[in-house]
Amino acid sequence: MKWTLYQAAREWNIDRQTLAKRLSEAGVTVGRGRKYHTREVTAAIVGRLESEKIRETKARANLLEIEQSEKSGRLVKGPFH
Repeated sequence: MKWTLYQAAREWNIDRQTLAKRLSEAGVTVGRGRKYHTREVTAAIVGRLESEKIRETKARANLLEIEQSEKSGRLVKGPFH
C-alpha cells in the first residue's frame, strides 16, 4: 500500500512536517506528489523510537556504571557534587 504524506501523517497520528523530516532522516526522498510505501513510513517512525530507546538504555547504563564505581571507591565525587 502507498500513502501520500498527508494520508500517512493522519493514519499514524503524526504531524506532516515531522513525518517528512523523519522520512528524510531515514534516507527516503521526500517530495510533492510522492507516495510512500507502508514499510518506509513505519521504518521512519519506528526506527526513530528504536534509536531513542537505545540512547536511553546507553545513558542508564552509563549512570549505573558511575554509581557502581562511586560505591566501590574506584571513582571519587568531586567538590561540586
